[in-house]
Amino acid sequence: MTGVFGRISEALNPSKRSSASSRPDAGPAPREEAGVEMSISLVTDEVIPAERRMTPASQARSGLYPHEILLLDYASSMYPDQKVFQGFWWFRYGVRDPGGLLRSLTDRGLLSVGDIEQALMNETVASLKIDLREFGLPLSGKKDALVQRLLSDAPRASLEERHPRRTYALTEQGREALEAEPHVAYIHTRTIDDLDIWSFSGLVHSNPGTPWRDLLWGHLNQRGLDHASRGDWGLFGSTRLAMAKVVLEEGKHRVALDMLADTAYFDLSGLTNNWDLTCSAISEEDFFPYCESSATIPPGVTRMLIDCQEALNLSSEELRGLVLARMRRLSAPFHLFTAEECVDVVMYEIQGDEVTLSRIYEQSRSRMRGRYPESRW
Repeated sequence: MTGVFGRISEALNPSKRSSASSRPDAGPAPREEAGVEMSISLVTDEVIPAERRMTPASQARSGLYPHEILLLDYASSMYPDQKVFQGFWWFRYGVRDPGGLLRSLTDRGLLSVGDIEQALMNETVASLKIDLREFGLPLSGKKDALVQRLLSDAPRASLEERHPRRTYALTEQGREALEAEPHVAYIHTRTIDDLDIWSFSGLVHSNPGTPWRDLLWGHLNQRGLDHASRGDWGLFGSTRLAMAKVVLEEGKHRVALDMLADTAYFDLSGLTNNWDLTCSAISEEDFFPYCESSATIPPGVTRMLIDCQEALNLSSEELRGLVLARMRRLSAPFHLFTAEECVDVVMYEIQGDEVTLSRIYEQSRSRMRGRYPESRW
């Protein structure tokens, strides 16, 4: 395999990524914004009902489908008498009646109505301290300690009266079903390529025995290569950034550093999606001067590079050497900068040295004017 695409393919070999079997899984999904009322009268033209998505490939060993698994994850924040739910249940997943599905999960033994301990755990620390003051109890400690203090030292009848509402709680069966499908809550809280709880569950269940994080990595890697082969360089860089975020969650900072180097290299290239090698509409005002350039490294990428440097305990020179080695393995049909200039931009972005950055961009502008004298340089 030769040429630009070949060099990109060789720059990342998925087989070199260590096994994910011992990686910690992501925690519970953070709850989204305030809900909107779900109604049968909602327009269905662009929403595929969950019933039509329930394929054998997406079904878990427990017999549950992805939307049911996700509802188990959310159940501890939902009430049996609840009428209003977050809009994503319908618009993203085609669930018309989350309340009815919660009742169904309860009937199947996966949920129960929570007890007073569950009710207290759903309260804020500030609310718990109001209770503690009311009963003359100490206020020190973390939330778990505050709850246990109330349960052991406050009058149970008074607690029940002050906290009458109960959310759902997982039964042992429900907890086992949820813990067996950690990828559902994970993909729900992230925008990663074209994956959602349905497609990702199908991928996971079609590859039993393969850790789901390895499947995610392989999917993103292949999508990135597909983008590169089509000349969609913006999407290629975005996919590399998504891969960096995935491995950063796993504490694999060395692998993340390579992905961030790829991201920075293509962010600085000046390439866009649907890039045409015969394109002559190259205009310097798109890229220069530095303070107005569209070809820069986003602050979030710079922050992640710094995180990797700190986690790996790298000096500035060591960081520079690793990023430069990675960038020298890459190739692009067009680039504003040399690999050495790219890594200089990375280092000076980390330092916040806009004066030197401006100088590097001016050097590139002069070179581009000489290389493309008939373009608008």
